[in-house]
Amino acid sequence: MPSPSRPRSRPASAWWRVLVLLVLVAATARTAVAVEVEGLTEFSSLVASRSDDDRARLARRGLAEVIVRLAGSSSVLSEPAVMNALDRAESYLVRSRYESTEFTLEGDDGQERPADRLILSFSQAGIDRLLTDAGLPHWGKDRPEVLAWVVMNEGAEEQWVTGTDHQLGAWLDAQAKRRGLPLRFPLQDLTDQMALSAGAVRQMEVASIESASRRYGVDHVIAGIVTPTAAGFRGRWLVLIRGEAVKLDEQAASLDTLTANVLGAAADRMAARYAVRPSDGSLTRVRLSIENLQTLGDYARLDAALAKMAPVKKSMLSEVRGGTVVYQLEIEGSTRQLIDLLALNRNLHAGLDPEQDSASVWRLHYRYTP
Repeated sequence: MPSPSRPRSRPASAWWRVLVLLVLVAATARTAVAVEVEGLTEFSSLVASRSDDDRARLARRGLAEVIVRLAGSSSVLSEPAVMNALDRAESYLVRSRYESTEFTLEGDDGQERPADRLILSFSQAGIDRLLTDAGLPHWGKDRPEVLAWVVMNEGAEEQWVTGTDHQLGAWLDAQAKRRGLPLRFPLQDLTDQMALSAGAVRQMEVASIESASRRYGVDHVIAGIVTPTAAGFRGRWLVLIRGEAVKLDEQAASLDTLTANVLGAAADRMAARYAVRPSDGSLTRVRLSIENLQTLGDYARLDAALAKMAPVKKSMLSEVRGGTVVYQLEIEGSTRQLIDLLALNRNLHAGLDPEQDSASVWRLHYRYTP
């Protein structure tokens, strides 16, 4: 294949035909970068009435939850710009609707009555503008999958939590969705049982938990053991984020609060690594070289993955040499963040160490493995 030196906005005719094929393949190609989380700007809650007062109250609560989800950190709620936005939360609404449910709630008169679900959708553009203008971070849709090795300890019985059919699993899943984290439970089949014991979780054995998690191709893990107490629940947790290990020991009156605390701690730490903080207008230039691409599908998946990365503000394919491609990127935030995001792509493996040339362009080298 020829090696055009012109930007892809003005390609040679032969290369243009290849790009057309790339677009067609990309339309159906799945990116390997993390998990694309949908519904980040939606909030829902059960309501006992359809009053305007209830909707206004929940609009404020919903906007706060969505802002935390998009910024990645609960600390943004204390920012003056965010507090001002919460005072006019309904101005950020783009859609609201009610759905009937089978649940009941206690009304203001103390009587049980059928509950509706209020679903609020907020303006993505409006919140993006709020975060940018306030200089606050923004976390995109592509987020690392989190694996949950969790044991419920009830007296002499220890039970693995394998999904939302367990009350603890349902709360973990709900709180993960609240923070915009894709959560996964292990299969707990014979392979898992041989790889990791409840005792290893109880002892917070980092090496054993990391080893068992490799089967699932993840390096973002929550491991914990939850025990009922006279005052509620105790949770002993280990949060693993790409080599960083954080231990938490918490008491809470409810599983709601207990799971909210651990998922919140995990989300805050992950966002510190992946969320992009607006720059002063200056962008960092990066030369990204990737070798061993073999098919049009490989090119398409890579192209689509780069286009969705939050730090990447401009991407230009500048060279193609056999199975090697070179992209010229302009990114917001640090090169370290881009490297962390590239590490989430299971098909990419870092080659030479990152280096900065005399023109202040960072040079990154990777090998693609299908």
